[in-house]
Amino acid sequence: MLAPRGTLPAIFALVLSGGCASNPDTIEPIRHATGMADAQVAASYIRSPRPDRFSVCHEHTCHAITEVSLGADEWDGVRQVFALPAPDAATERGQIAAAVARLEQLVGARTGTANDQGRNFPGLGLSGQMDCVDEATNTSAYLLMLQQEKLLRWHRVGARISRGILQLKTLHFTASVEESITGERFAVDSWFEPNGTQPDILPLAQWRRGRRQYDHISRAHTNSSRD
Repeated sequence: MLAPRGTLPAIFALVLSGGCASNPDTIEPIRHATGMADAQVAASYIRSPRPDRFSVCHEHTCHAITEVSLGADEWDGVRQVFALPAPDAATERGQIAAAVARLEQLVGARTGTANDQGRNFPGLGLSGQMDCVDEATNTSAYLLMLQQEKLLRWHRVGARISRGILQLKTLHFTASVEESITGERFAVDSWFEPNGTQPDILPLAQWRRGRRQYDHISRAHTNSSRD
């Protein structure tokens, strides 16, 4: 969920617009409104991510942005997650979850985020921590790279989505995907767990109600408590 020091004007604009473009090809950071230095940091953000050059947000609401480049062997390891073509969309969501976790593991050592804790408060004040805006932005960038590399057969990348405020709940953001055939939308929420753990993937309508449901091959249709 949103860290106490988030950029409220930019974030409210994102909430009111429903996220970003419905099926984005590029991504924009949400930065802190704390002065010119942060504007310069945000200007360095890579809007069109690719495996050999992409940006990672951290330190809450893209307060810090680090450029990362994966080697060919590292990216091949991500591609291997999709080596066996998914027979259906649900199986591919399991692959997406595994690929996002793998990318977080690869990125963590380069950005100082390897020990990022789930949620905000367990790691509050520690270097390398991410809030939900960081997580939603980074996960969206990872999904765009998977899509551009034509690894997604059953999904396309959706906008970053918010919940809360209008529902009188704490403001929270997530990345998302959309089934290519049915148009059903799913949250891909990497905020709840520590770095390198598979994200929650669940129908967007259920996510908006504040519930968690794993939709992975290894944890399919397992409900947890309301969050």
